[in-house]
Amino acid sequence: MMTPLALALARKGYGSVSIALRGTSGSLGHSSWRGSPEEGADIIAGARLARKCFGATSETRVHLIGYSYGSTICSYALDGDESIASFIAIGYPRGSYSCGFMGIGAKILMRDSFDVLKASRKPKLFIHPANDDFTSQSTKERLVSEKLSNEGMDGAESGSVKPCLKILPGAGHFSVVNDSRAVEDAASMIVDFVEKLEL
Repeated sequence: MMTPLALALARKGYGSVSIALRGTSGSLGHSSWRGSPEEGADIIAGARLARKCFGATSETRVHLIGYSYGSTICSYALDGDESIASFIAIGYPRGSYSCGFMGIGAKILMRDSFDVLKASRKPKLFIHPANDDFTSQSTKERLVSEKLSNEGMDGAESGSVKPCLKILPGAGHFSVVNDSRAVEDAASMIVDFVEKLEL
């Protein structure tokens, strides 16, 4: 599902790897449907293999990009390797009661990743589809501005960077896998975020 985005990033000059999560696309094992430290370890292993295959130097950094459920799994990988520089989530399924059954399901199933996400001081970008099926924009705004803000900590002193939220206009939760305009917009947001981090 992430291949269109990986190709869009590759066209912009970024080495990209799309990992089949447990139980998908012929990958062995079974999904937890919640995200788990073990699934996060799969992402860390994938990041290390990608660095090796791309001939990375010690300065080369990895930016984890997760879509939907994949972003909850990336939460568990974020602090698992020193080469991982940031967390980028597209359609992070925080869940909202106002989104009905799908929002309630996401709120119950995928809440466990939040604590590890909050604990990490690494930079975070959330790309939120404006018409997301699982999480309302107001819920995502609260997540980024309140829930993930490290209250009482000065970002410069703690080494943390305030999380960033970008809205993907006109997009639904599944647009990033089947709408070329949404894919290109998301890729541009990611590149802008990464390039600012590297300044």
